[in-house]
Amino acid sequence: TVMSALEVACILVNVLLIITHFEGTQFLMGIPGLDEDLRTDPLATKACIFFVALNFIFLCRSGFNYMVPDEPARVSLEKKRQDLQRQRLLEKKVDFKENNTMWASGDHERSSFHTWPHLKQGDPFFSLMEV
Repeated sequence: TVMSALEVACILVNVLLIITHFEGTQFLMGIPGLDEDLRTDPLATKACIFFVALNFIFLCRSGFNYMVPDEPARVSLEKKRQDLQRQRLLEKKVDFKENNTMWASGDHERSSFHTWPHLKQGDPFFSLMEV
């Protein structure tokens, strides 16, 4: 999505800003040989630091996205309820098999559809309509 692309772009820009504006002796104290490498080959060393920092930040981002959901608990519960309702509806449709034949005459009085009894509770067809 657009938001995740912007998030990745912001991470890239921030890591690049940190890498281009830091002094190696102040920022990474305690890593042996890094100060020497920065003096001899600064571009390759900064590129290596960039990719290590980028992987670390993406790992933190993935952990944060895993721990903090994008949707509230009520939305997740509603989605689960809808999935269960959809599953129950499909189970009911599997048990229901009927051959229907339709015809039309154009004369609604002759068809006498209004004389058929209405569905009532307890009728097996009525429970299919309650979903």
